[in-house]
Amino acid sequence: MKKLFTATLLLCFAMSALSQNMITSSAIQEPQFTKYSISFPEGKSTLYKEYGENSYALKNLSSHINKCIAQLRSGEYLITVVSSVKGDENKRSYERLARKRALTLKSYLIKTLGIKEDYFKTTLKVNQNQYLIEGINIGLSPAERIKDNTAIAIPIRNK
Repeated sequence: MKKLFTATLLLCFAMSALSQNMITSSAIQEPQFTKYSISFPEGKSTLYKEYGENSYALKNLSSHINKCIAQLRSGEYLITVVSSVKGDENKRSYERLARKRALTLKSYLIKTLGIKEDYFKTTLKVNQNQYLIEGINIGLSPAERIKDNTAIAIPIRNK
């Protein structure tokens, strides 16, 4: 009898936790932050499908965008493109290279998937960080910030 009572109690707790999780997660937009990395040969802005992991990334990216095309059309999501290039921040040639790479990828997606340029949000990164990985990171992100997902500040203690 005691084991049956304990098992029933555990089942009730598990069900309540699951239902609570379902209630809170349904109010928040489904996260679409799957990120894909597209690489380019050094100093080039030409997109090669066979270069690095591009064929895998482009195939999965296209599939992911096609699944969420309705949310893109409604303005719920944007395709975020971050083009990163190592270089001196004062030189405009590095900024141009980052911009050309972003435009090349956007043009490829527009032509192959038939999507609009309005669906994109582009960011260029040019810096001298030796650990910066050149290329493009692309993914889907909500068009608006989620209002009920507030950040909590946690103080850090120094030892």
